[in-house]
Amino acid sequence: MSKYTVNISSYDAFRKDTFGKLFDTDNAYGSQCFDAADLLWRQLKTTQPDGSPRRLRATGGAAMGAWDVSVRATNAGTEFDIIADVTKIKRGDVIVFGTKLGAYGHIGFADEDYKTPAISTYSQNQGGTNGVGQAAAFTVRSYTSAGLIGAFRFKAWNAPPPPPNPPSPSRMDDALEMLKQLAKMPNTAPPDSTIGDVLEILKELAGMKPSPAPNQPEPKKTVEQVAQEIWRGQGDWGTGEVRKQKLIAYGGEQFQKDVQARLNQLAAGK
Repeated sequence: MSKYTVNISSYDAFRKDTFGKLFDTDNAYGSQCFDAADLLWRQLKTTQPDGSPRRLRATGGAAMGAWDVSVRATNAGTEFDIIADVTKIKRGDVIVFGTKLGAYGHIGFADEDYKTPAISTYSQNQGGTNGVGQAAAFTVRSYTSAGLIGAFRFKAWNAPPPPPNPPSPSRMDDALEMLKQLAKMPNTAPPDSTIGDVLEILKELAGMKPSPAPNQPEPKKTVEQVAQEIWRGQGDWGTGEVRKQKLIAYGGEQFQKDVQARLNQLAAGK
């Protein structure tokens, strides 16, 4: 049983629960990047092939040893997909780097979908004294994509959403009754409110979201608010070019540039 309990209902929940914190899951060498990934494995309720509690395995005492062929399938188990093509990496995947990042490699979580020349990585021991002190806590840092050697994808974070609930019979009856009333008024224009009600019910039955209420625009967020949302993995801002276009659509090109500048400051620890 893990000595730590964190929220693993989603990658964003895991990130929120661990950001800026230190974890030493194996009681060795302080808070290492290996502990960051191992923390997820130790939350699982399944067991190792030998019946012991679930944990991440690695050969040679190195982070990149988690990808070694002798333990790769065991690490994946039934809960993870093995991603051998690094260009298919998605946000939330456990990514493994080889010797391009040093003799022991590196391991962490992709904080964005695969991109070059570098990929944002969420992990521990990404700055400061090796495995010691607050500088070793969970944070985000970019590393060269050329160093990636593989990834594990936690299936629970990539499950398809449940199907929507079927419309209730009562709502169908409401729509039919309103249509019957409209049919009885062949020479009279029906009230706009009645037509609107029918349309909203039909949209609901078709699985469409109702139209937003008029004259109620969502208040704009500041550069700092949006930057903090993105940094914490909150909101639906996406990554890369998708994020850029969403920010421009939200507040214009200067707004996008200001948010990116603030994200760069956060990445630098400012």
